[in-house]
This record gives sequence, structure tokens and C-alpha cells, in this order.
Amino acid sequence: MSLPSFIEDRTHEFLGKGRGWYQTDAKNKEIITVHHTASTKDGTEDEILGSIYATHHGKHDWPGISYQYFYIPERFKGHSGQFLKLNNDEDVTWHDSSNWDSIGVCIHGYYHPDHNQTLTEKDLAIIAEMLSWLCEENPQFPATYEDVLGHRERSATACPGNYLFPFVEEYREQEGLVDWGAIDWDAELGIELGFDHTKRLPDDLWELFNFNEAIGLPRKTAVDSVHKEWNSLIKQIENAPTYKEQLEVAVNKAVEKLQEKHEKEMFTLGDTNSKALEQMQNMYETKLAEATKYDSNPNTEALKEIGRWLLFTGIASLFTFGLELIPGLELEPQTKVLFISVLSGGQRYFDKLLHENWKAEKREAEFLALSVGEVKKVLSPRGLAPF
Repeated sequence: MSLPSFIEDRTHEFLGKGRGWYQTDAKNKEIITVHHTASTKDGTEDEILGSIYATHHGKHDWPGISYQYFYIPERFKGHSGQFLKLNNDEDVTWHDSSNWDSIGVCIHGYYHPDHNQTLTEKDLAIIAEMLSWLCEENPQFPATYEDVLGHRERSATACPGNYLFPFVEEYREQEGLVDWGAIDWDAELGIELGFDHTKRLPDDLWELFNFNEAIGLPRKTAVDSVHKEWNSLIKQIENAPTYKEQLEVAVNKAVEKLQEKHEKEMFTLGDTNSKALEQMQNMYETKLAEATKYDSNPNTEALKEIGRWLLFTGIASLFTFGLELIPGLELEPQTKVLFISVLSGGQRYFDKLLHENWKAEKREAEFLALSVGEVKKVLSPRGLAPF
């Protein structure tokens, strides 16, 4: 395929000796990636190309200059008004992060702070004509207007610079129908980053955001990374639950935990109360059984009472007759009977007190046994409100 007059074919002129690029079918090339060299090198066409070759081949050990098409603007001595074709469309040159699917188009110059070089309307017209030829008249690969991208859209880099990148965006959005001479570049770039692109940020601001830690990356890349993090944070905030939703979730969780704690405490309390009441009931039932033995075994208790009376009477008799053993002490029969009667009567008084005490304990035990039963009904475990 013959090239138009605005393209000069210098294909493979700048390749390392005995080395070449990988090859792929040009139909796999679906992207047109626009670059700048980020260099202010001036001189003849070969001097400029030689400096690029020294970097790509000599420093990076690539086979040669890694762009398919190369343009030197009017400001440089090597300007010819033509694009230079340096490699075939089938060559897989190493110019962005995904080289197999892209064509590299490079504009010589430094279109980013701190140099901020610019292009003439003639330069812009030639670049537009070149891009339109690639999108419309080159049937070897399927890339079209929507596939024209800046290098920064493919990799973490500032390339092709703050000045040149808006041209690339507008060309893509307007499908090649551009009038670049009417663009207010200062306003356009000021809107993009929120500060004057022609001035260097204060060192203390760079240190505040740790931009200087972006080793090996241009400062614009560091700024872009902060913008990406900011936009990501904004999306998280916009997609976050509302305050009301968060409050409802928090309250529901708190109520659930409180309810669990309450149920656990009520179970423990109910179990403890039940055991304590059961022990009380057993104790008073035992006491009640002891206090009602007169009712349950009257004959046995009567025999016990007679036995106690006989025991007391015997003791009284022995005591009374034992007094006569004392020398010189003689008791009259009436006195002996009186002693025995008084001592045996003490037994009857003791039995009466014992009997009355048992009757009082019986009444108390009956009352307490009844009370324990009623308390168990009232204090049985039941559900309560959590707060």
C-alpha cells in the first residue's frame, strides 16, 4: 500500500543490528496510542531520531525506536512537515502496556510541566490529517476514531502531556471533526487539574501528599493517582447506606444483643430461684412432718409420754429415798410423797411445753409450705421487655 505524501517511509531504518520486533497480523491492532517523547532535544531530523534511538535501544535494549509513526513539529530544526513511518503496522513495538493490539503515534516534544511546549496550528492540522488517515483510509487494521487514546489512558504515565492530551480526547469525541485552533487551552487545562498547569506546585504541597515518593513517575502521574483515589472515595460515599439505614442496622444489632443477654440472665435467674425454692419447700415439708407426728402416730407419742412420766417418777423416788441415806436426816412419809409429786409434776409441765411447741411449729410449717408454692407460681421465669 502506497503512503500519502505527508508520510515519509523510513521503516526499520532505526533497528538494532541483527535484531527486529515481534510480528502479528495487523488486523489485531485495534488501538491508536498517541505519545510525546518528553524530550526538548533540538537538531536535524537524524539528530533527533538518533537521540530517541539511543534511549530506546541503547538504554532500554529495545530493537529500535518503538513507534510506528513519528512527527517533529515546527519549533524544531528537524521539522519536515511530514510524519515518519519507522516501523510496519505488523511490528509489535514496545510503546505502551499492551503492545500487541496497538499502533504507536509519537509527537516529538515535551507537552507537560515543567516545559509546557506547544504546537502550531499547522502542526495540529498535520496530526489531525495523520490520525484521520489511520482511522479512515488504512484498511490493514480495524482501529477507528473511538480507538484513538492517549498513552496515559493505557498506562500509569503523564504521556502525552497536559497540553497534548486534550487534543486526543477531543479528536476521539468529535470523530475527527475538530477545530483545534478555537480551543482555550489554559482554561481547558486549568479545569482538568484544578490548578495552573504552567506553574510548579509548592514543595511543601508535594511533601504533604507524599507525591515525591512516586519514584520513577512524573509528577502528573502522582497527581492522577490522587485524583483516582479521590474519585474512588466519592463513589464509596455516594454508594454508602444512608444515615437512617445505618442507624436502623445499629439499633437492630443492639436490640438483638440486649435480648440475648436478657434471655440468658432470665434463664439463670429462673433456674437459681427454682432451686432455692425447691430447697425451702423440702426443708419446711420435713419440718411439717416432724411437727405433725402427734396427728400421724398418736399412740406412739402417748406411750412415749407415759414412759417419760415413769422415768421422772423413778428418778424422783430414788432422789427422795436417797435423802434418807444422809446421816441424821429422817423424812416423814408425807414429805416423801410431796417430793415425788413435785418432781414427777415437772415432767408433765415439760411435756406440755414440748407439745405446745410442736403445735406452733406445725402451724408455721403449714403456712410456709403454702407460701413457697405461691411464690414459685409468681416468680417462675417469664419473658420481659429488653429495656
